[in-house]
Amino acid sequence: MIARELHAKYIVLGQIQADHDKTRILAHLIRMPEQTHVWVVRADGQTLNDPLSLETELAQHIGDQFSIRVSADAFQTASHPPASH
Repeated sequence: MIARELHAKYIVLGQIQADHDKTRILAHLIRMPEQTHVWVVRADGQTLNDPLSLETELAQHIGDQFSIRVSADAFQTASHPPASH
């Protein structure tokens, strides 16, 4: 519903797992409106004393991975007529 209201073509669903000084983030890229799972990125890092630095590093990694997938996904979707999906 939120994706529809924002006219979003993709959404990201995230999970965070923390254990002492380690953090793992799973980010799922979902194509809307058909809710097709396009890609998942797993990013691991050390929380230690600077969690904001870890957040920036992991967000950059996830963004880099997703931008590649969104570009490839858009090309593939444009290359095939909707009836062939």
